[in-house]
Amino acid sequence: MPLYRSLIRGYETVYQPLNGFLIPTHRLSDQWNLRHDIYGDEPNTHRHHVDHDRRNNRPWNITRMAASEHIRYHNQESYGEDFDPDEHSAAIRDALQRLAQDPDWNAHYRQVQHERAAAFWHDDAYTESRSRLLEQRQNTSDETRQAHRRAMLQRYSNPQERQRQAELMRIAWAQDSGDRRQRQAEIARNINLRSEITADVVRSALDQTGSIRAAARLLDCDRSVFRRFPEVIHAFHGTRPVRNHKVVAVRELRGDHDVYCLSVPEAGNFALEAGVFVHNCGIIVNVTPFEPQWEGFVTLEISNTTPLPARIYSNEGIAQVLFFRGEEAPLISYGDRKGKYQGQSGVTLPKM
Repeated sequence: MPLYRSLIRGYETVYQPLNGFLIPTHRLSDQWNLRHDIYGDEPNTHRHHVDHDRRNNRPWNITRMAASEHIRYHNQESYGEDFDPDEHSAAIRDALQRLAQDPDWNAHYRQVQHERAAAFWHDDAYTESRSRLLEQRQNTSDETRQAHRRAMLQRYSNPQERQRQAELMRIAWAQDSGDRRQRQAEIARNINLRSEITADVVRSALDQTGSIRAAARLLDCDRSVFRRFPEVIHAFHGTRPVRNHKVVAVRELRGDHDVYCLSVPEAGNFALEAGVFVHNCGIIVNVTPFEPQWEGFVTLEISNTTPLPARIYSNEGIAQVLFFRGEEAPLISYGDRKGKYQGQSGVTLPKM
């Protein structure tokens, strides 16, 4: 089984050989928390990184937040003072125009938008809000509406008032156009001034961060700089083939050699950075759970998981137990879960 990791929008994903898809690592941590009753699988919730680090997927750094609260929480961070709505809209518009050239994507996008619109129209909350507005409008007296209409007609029938409103509109349009041209010129200047940002620099930043927004923050530049490198962006978003490792050759060594027995509890193997899982010597020692509030006599289970003989020398350790003092009491202890090995007085057979 390989362990291939890649970044998508700044989130680490791992390759699942059973179905051929990538799954975010923080979802695996979320599943672990659900299995151990750390929190419940509540509907309309999002998975949230407590320390805001998308790469820190340890289970205790993952929690659940209400979807609306989670969106508002991150919007305050993403759309702060430095957020440029015009640049953001232009980036979305360019992406949609590029994707719309694919007929399959275009048909799927239209279908998804149609389903979302239909679901929104039939949503109970929206129906209630619509009914409340209609009722409020119906309760408004005809007299009030007629009085408001007469006031507006009287106001705009005055030539001087109409001329004043037209002048205010011209001034507003001129100021808006001037500000927009100034922002566009500033963006263009930033693009031209950052000559040290090359295609290789952009690709390296994308590979490190996994998203355009994060890469721009890493390079301390505006995201519009990346428009100079459309081929790099396309290659970064393109699908990359996943290949498994293969054993090229097996070479036997003469004689007996001492080796280190590296093993991970419960799994018995470990993963290299290259994505290869390694199962070393095969001597595995399992113990009854040394978890907070566990009580009982310890049972050691020693097994050889290989077809080859293993030699264990006398007076040499084969396992060790490390105790760590926690900074606070656990939310759910082994005693709370009422595990099978709680209070054991002798050899206890495993569950499987």
